[in-house]
Amino acid sequence: MRAVTICSRERLFLDGLATLFSSNQFLVVSTNANCLDSIRDAKDQGCNLLVLDVLGTTESERQFLLGALAFGDFRCILISDGGVAPEGFSNVIDRSQTAQELVALARSLTLEIPAGGSRGRGRPRVITAGLELSRREYEVGCLIAKGCTNQSIAKEMDLKEQSVKNLVSTVIRKLQCENRVQVALRLASVSKN
Repeated sequence: MRAVTICSRERLFLDGLATLFSSNQFLVVSTNANCLDSIRDAKDQGCNLLVLDVLGTTESERQFLLGALAFGDFRCILISDGGVAPEGFSNVIDRSQTAQELVALARSLTLEIPAGGSRGRGRPRVITAGLELSRREYEVGCLIAKGCTNQSIAKEMDLKEQSVKNLVSTVIRKLQCENRVQVALRLASVSKN
């Protein structure tokens, strides 16, 4: 099941989002009015997704969120107030959009994210039996297995190409492979077990 943490300073909006996600087969792990507490909850509880209402957040809170997202522990959807989307965020939905559009975006972001999360202090959790990969490394491995190039992975995951090169090297090393084909074969053999 997809685990989600929800943050909004507006209590009625927060309760409505919690009901929306619960009724659409998401496990709402935490609801909070404080942005920083929500980010910590998402990391600590191993959530797949953080849904954050931008209304009332500060620039420093948004920068903290960007830092947390860089570790790849979870994905994030920002709900904007109709103004310009904050810089650095790619998954922004406007308050004027429908609930179905929000749920569809959430499902698409969590489609390939396996259950689990971090064990704390930056160490990765075992995502699949026998693999000691972080969630982001696992996602890169899955895209490698699909035959994606570094450039297409960078575009898909909204990362810089150099970051993708580093992640690909890490995945190859951790899986004790010599090339991308071996990564694909290793992930295929683990997923069959």
